[in-house]
Amino acid sequence: GRVERSRNGRPEPAELPLRVLHILPERFHGQATVFVDLSLLMAVERFRDDYAVPAFDWPGTQPWEDMTEFASFRLYARELDGVAPLADFVRSKGVEVRTDADQIAGVQALDRNLDALFLMIGSVACLGLVGALLASMIASVDRKRKSMAVLSLLGFERGWIAIFPIAQAIMIAAFGTVAALALYAVGAWAINLRFAPVLSEGQVAASLEPAHLLIAAGASLALALLPAALAGWKVARIEPSEALREI
Repeated sequence: GRVERSRNGRPEPAELPLRVLHILPERFHGQATVFVDLSLLMAVERFRDDYAVPAFDWPGTQPWEDMTEFASFRLYARELDGVAPLADFVRSKGVEVRTDADQIAGVQALDRNLDALFLMIGSVACLGLVGALLASMIASVDRKRKSMAVLSLLGFERGWIAIFPIAQAIMIAAFGTVAALALYAVGAWAINLRFAPVLSEGQVAASLEPAHLLIAAGASLALALLPAALAGWKVARIEPSEALREI
């Protein structure tokens, strides 16, 4: 590393050995910048201000003093929602800050709109699932009325017969959940592969936590049981005598 200062009209360079630990991807910081430890930054600033720096044997007309004020600094929030409150807090301390508030607001608006869009799509899909299962199960009950009546005539209790559509719904929900998870795995792999060049190491663009998968499976089962319960109620109302009326 090379640091220069001008004293009495003459340049005074100073050098020190540095070791590169990491190279930040250009997409995160496009300017030619070196990120160093705060102690080294203070030493360089003090040297430029004509202070002596004993740690590196750099001479100066003024004795070393720790820096307590800085011309500028960069402060990072943990998440986007924390930028505005953090900026307000810093301003309340008398420090003027500059943020990318417009860009952040645009990203947050896009996120809210996407959430609303996915919610609407999910709601329509749920209604379609319930309607399709309800129509399918009622049609299945109508086709099997005679078989159900025969089972009732043979001594099966109506409660046990009503379990048939419920068991069928559970199987449909289970197989559907497995198929959906398989499609999600393939889709997430493709999305993460597509966005890998613009992500940091260890980051992913599409990911679901185990809790999310459990919630999805539970929701699928609950939605399947709603039409199954109605179909089971209809099965329980089938009279055994219906098996004797048909030849």
